Amino acid sequence: MRSLVGIGEASYGTIAPTIIADMFPKKTRLRMLSIFYLATPSGGALGYMIGSTIARSLNCWKWALRVTPGFGVICALLSIFLIEDPTRGESDANEAFKDETTNVRGEIGIRALINDIRHIFRCKSFLWSTLGFSAMTFVIGALAQWGPAYIVWASGVVKGVSANGKSLGYTQEEASLGFGGLAVATGITGVIVGSEWAKRWGKTNPQADALVCAIGGLTCAPFVFFLLVFADIYLPAIWIFGVIGETLLMLLWAPVSAILLYVIVPEKRALAEAIQILFIHLLGDAFSPFIIGKMADTLRGGRVPNRELTTTGQMRKEYTALQYSLYMCPFLAVVGAACFFVCSFYLQKDGEAAIRQRPVQVLTESGSADTSPLVRENEGEIST
Repeated sequence: MRSLVGIGEASYGTIAPTIIADMFPKKTRLRMLSIFYLATPSGGALGYMIGSTIARSLNCWKWALRVTPGFGVICALLSIFLIEDPTRGESDANEAFKDETTNVRGEIGIRALINDIRHIFRCKSFLWSTLGFSAMTFVIGALAQWGPAYIVWASGVVKGVSANGKSLGYTQEEASLGFGGLAVATGITGVIVGSEWAKRWGKTNPQADALVCAIGGLTCAPFVFFLLVFADIYLPAIWIFGVIGETLLMLLWAPVSAILLYVIVPEKRALAEAIQILFIHLLGDAFSPFIIGKMADTLRGGRVPNRELTTTGQMRKEYTALQYSLYMCPFLAVVGAACFFVCSFYLQKDGEAAIRQRPVQVLTESGSADTSPLVRENEGEIST
């Protein structure tokens, strides 16, 4: 069932950014993407809050899942009746790409697809940004899955247990609600700040998008580390360092999408989005919760069957195992930042190469026609 839901999510996530890119020119595209990507952190965080509230109110976790199909039906109807499919590359002042050697619309079948995939992976900006995005997604997925549990155990260590052995710290529902609220606030703030910062900095620095992503990952790492270190010493440290670290982590959402959209020609953007989404989930949040959980189980010597009734020693053991496992997150945030720094060296060159690969006639800002060369991938030559 979850796989079927994933097909719909992946299809929407692949196509929607390319539609936005076709509708809006580069000078406004980043802002439009930031509005779209506000849904990712805020929607996921609202899921924690609404899901935990529904499960607690109806005393059944299944109802938290039963309400979601209604939202999906609403989104599907809005997409059918309100969204128009623009011409590929319309906002780039281009006609649709017509050259058969690079056509991804199926005229020459599998050969065209293979050529397009080869072209996409030859783009170093795409490759390094995808690796960086994967590392950051690993961190986001791990914190989203294990953040509430870490808050539960940290608060239990700080506040202790009652006479009957029940933790005096936050319950799972309280931790999920609090973490969800933090994620909503930091997600919205981070996406807006990241997109506006990249947009303004990009006027003077063509590497701005990659550098904003790199700086976000590099600066969030120490705050995530401090959160893990000081949570059992001073409980508010979870919320203080969590707010700062999550905000910095969310700076990348709009800029990393913008990178793909201007280093890949319009006719290949949907395929490139699909490849990137595949890799960021495959290398990132699809396995990060499992890896962190498996490491924690190994460190503690087995799973704890009951998360509410426990001794102080068991609680400390659970907390420490999860703490040590989550230390992977700040490390991978730095790895992701390094990938984006490497990406920044190729960004301008790959963006200019993408422009040269577009159809011959491009309108300049003055309205006059500018003839750009066309790259024939199979021959490896530039023809004018």
